[in-house]
Parts: sequence; structure tokens; C-alpha cells
Amino acid sequence: MNCKLISPLKKNAITPGNPVAECVILSVNHTNMTKITVHANLKNSTRKELLKDFNIAFATGNADFIVDHVSDDIKWTIHGDKQLVGKEQFKAAIDEMKDYVADEVVIHNIITHGAEAAANGEMSMGGETYAFCDVYRFTSAGSKLIKEMNSYVVKTN
Repeated sequence: MNCKLISPLKKNAITPGNPVAECVILSVNHTNMTKITVHANLKNSTRKELLKDFNIAFATGNADFIVDHVSDDIKWTIHGDKQLVGKEQFKAAIDEMKDYVADEVVIHNIITHGAEAAANGEMSMGGETYAFCDVYRFTSAGSKLIKEMNSYVVKTN
């Protein structure tokens, strides 16, 4: 899932070592546009690219992409709300959420180390803004399958 570059945030901001971009992509349901801003420095990291795409998929309701990138034994804890265990429960929750397409998402940071990673940012939807932080554990250091997610979401307005 590659963003089409609309305009750099500042002159010469898009370089191989600093791939920061602002882009607009059409959501899966083709009725809303989602503005995506990525401040995270991806540094040619395939794991960071995957997490960027994973978060964009959440923002745009791309349920298939999300479900394709979790393990069968996924454990997702949305702190203060619920815990889902297994791909079947996870998929059911994602299918319920896919129609809630964000108006805008800003990804501030993506950090990876070994089998663990984290991403944080803000998402606006229907006049509400939420700050989020997701902590991920992959099946192994080289895997692209997420086996555990801890999500922290705070309404900011």
C-alpha cells in the first residue's frame, strides 16, 4: 500500500533517509477520502513500511490487509475495552470496524526492534480526534505476521 505523494511537508523533505510524506488515498468503500500524514522516519525498513501500511489499513477500513498480517493465534488487547484471542474473534472485530473510515490519520512514530514494535499517532473521525499507541509483537524477528497487539486509545477532544 503505497501513498501517492501529494506535496512534501517541507522542501526536500522526501529523501531516501527521510521518507516523510503527506498523501491522500481513497478509502476502500470509495465514499470518503482519508488524509494520511506520516512523520515517522521509515529508513528503508520493511517492518516500518508494513506497520505504516497496517495503520493506514485501519484508517481506511481495509479489513483484508489487516487480517492477512496477523497470526492465527493473534491476541489483541484494547486497554480499557476488550481482549480478543484468535483470528476468528479478531476478524469479526475488524469486520465491525471497517465501515468507520477516518477523515485523517497522522502517524508520528514507528519504532521496531527484533520481534517487537510500536506506532503512535492521531486519528480523526466524524469530528472526534483520538490519540493512539499500538505495541506489537511479531511471531519472530524476521516475520511479517503480528501475534500480539496492545492498543491504547484516548479521545482528545
